[in-house]
Amino acid sequence: MIIDVPDWVCHGHSDGISAVDIHPSGRRLVTCGSSPQIKIWNLVPILDPAAEIDPNVPKLLAMLSEHQSDAGVQTARFNHSGSILASGGSDNIILLYKLSTAPASTTLGSTWVNKENWRAVGNLRGPSLDVTGLSWSREDKQLATCSMDGSIYVYSVTGEGQGSLI
Repeated sequence: MIIDVPDWVCHGHSDGISAVDIHPSGRRLVTCGSSPQIKIWNLVPILDPAAEIDPNVPKLLAMLSEHQSDAGVQTARFNHSGSILASGGSDNIILLYKLSTAPASTTLGSTWVNKENWRAVGNLRGPSLDVTGLSWSREDKQLATCSMDGSIYVYSVTGEGQGSLI
């Protein structure tokens, strides 16, 4: 399948998209790029022209801004169950997010109110340069990362999004 991505799927006027991942449910799409934001999109209006023009169907579900303000986010991946989202960027940090049932809030420094409430629940450190890749184990118990420093780290991750270096 080739998706003709609508103009509204973007990270700013000149910011490119460096990574994309589809949630296991097939209903969400995560993107990241040279800005410190991660965006979670509703996949339905991307695939369905009728939903795209329906004002009651949200397009952007969440903007996550927990990476450092001067950092780009190079990679973001949902785990196989879809319960945890991991991201890595040029701040050398891997962040783990979980979808919360608490009411959504505004994004730091913005008037945008998220439709979904993804909360940062874990912060993994190790790489000394940009984190450029992430891969979940089939059981979602390990997360492997790679970095521009040439390192590969493997972390043990709990179902609650807490992680530690193996």
